Amino acid sequence: MYLRLIRLFTSFLLLGLLTVSCSGDDKDNEPPVPPTRTVIVYIAGENSLTDQMLNDVNEIKSGACQMKDGERIVLFYDNKGLSTITVLDNKSTLGTKATYTFESNQDACDPLTLRKVLNWAAEHCPAPEYGLVFGSHASSWLPSTDITPQRAVTASSGGMQFSFGIDNGQGNANDTGSQMEISDMAAALEASNLHFKYIFFDACVMQSIECLYDLRNTAEYIIGSPASTPGDGAYYTHQISSGLFSDDPSDIARTFMSDVRNKMSPTYIQGAVISVVKTEYLDELARTTREMLLKNIDQLPKPYPDMSGVQRYLEFRSKLYFQPDYFDAGIGIHRILPEEDAIVWENLLNKAIVYKDGTSSFYGYTFSNNGFLTLSPTFSGVSMFVPQLKYYVYSTGQLAIYGNHNENFKKTSWYKAAGWGEAGY
Repeated sequence: MYLRLIRLFTSFLLLGLLTVSCSGDDKDNEPPVPPTRTVIVYIAGENSLTDQMLNDVNEIKSGACQMKDGERIVLFYDNKGLSTITVLDNKSTLGTKATYTFESNQDACDPLTLRKVLNWAAEHCPAPEYGLVFGSHASSWLPSTDITPQRAVTASSGGMQFSFGIDNGQGNANDTGSQMEISDMAAALEASNLHFKYIFFDACVMQSIECLYDLRNTAEYIIGSPASTPGDGAYYTHQISSGLFSDDPSDIARTFMSDVRNKMSPTYIQGAVISVVKTEYLDELARTTREMLLKNIDQLPKPYPDMSGVQRYLEFRSKLYFQPDYFDAGIGIHRILPEEDAIVWENLLNKAIVYKDGTSSFYGYTFSNNGFLTLSPTFSGVSMFVPQLKYYVYSTGQLAIYGNHNENFKKTSWYKAAGWGEAGY
């Protein structure tokens, strides 16, 4: 989302200082160490985040010297008509050049491009395990608004319309272009046969139960935010030293929130919410959801549960091209199931959530309070979709680029596996 705003020049000063501090280490004569972890950083930057993504690249290059022997980063960077892969280790600097340049500009939101990058990493930087970072715009499980099978520029008028990423193919700040469906992303990741310890989404609203379920077979842990991510994204200098190569993936989230609270970036004043989910529990969560929905089928609030007052991470409004309310899953389930079953369901969800944190308030595009939402002390850090009448009422018109969310929801894997259709929704 467009909240990933321009970083001030102080970031470049910090990068310069870090580069100087790293340059004194002489590791050229050390014997090679077997690889331990390769982190693939996949940046889709041909959109309004083009400047912020360049800052991220510079942070990664300047902070690379903090890696230990055996740790590597494979950086895919698509921006301003050029698609490159750069391999970084603890000998790399801000001036490290690209290792491989694609012959033509790649569509970073085409799953075929993702497959190319994953295959390249597997061939050139094999490791016993991998980490994966996605950086760009995002709109969770919502369908891509592409209108041609060639994944060309959409007919919409330059607004926020993405599942993951956006690639306008032009390298400018236009936010109209191709997007990657989460199901396509999952298929590409599973086809790679790489063992991903974690996936970290440095992008907005990706920590939804719908996305998590689609990606359940791709990584051990998924780290992301159910809300908007600050415009500058993660501070990669600290992520390299304290997060991306840690044995505990939750350190990525801890480092992120520490940087937010310490205002390492100007846009961190908007606050943040993040969680870490262990994917092995998601199939059980889907089965339990189905069992409970069907068990209580005659008592369910239909056709539309009353979600007034439930924690939201974004607000349904025209400014966001009528994206849905992203309701907190742990809180929202109490409006759907009888209380006894809702408690059981929430406890199961909490078993999957190994870490969560958030500032007391965060930017959520609400009409009041200068756009800020207050974070409930009982938040789960995972969002869920719940059918609402307003999604049908506001499903047409120039700004309703996603159409009817209630109908789109029926196409998700979570809807089918969790029994929403069988329960009459």
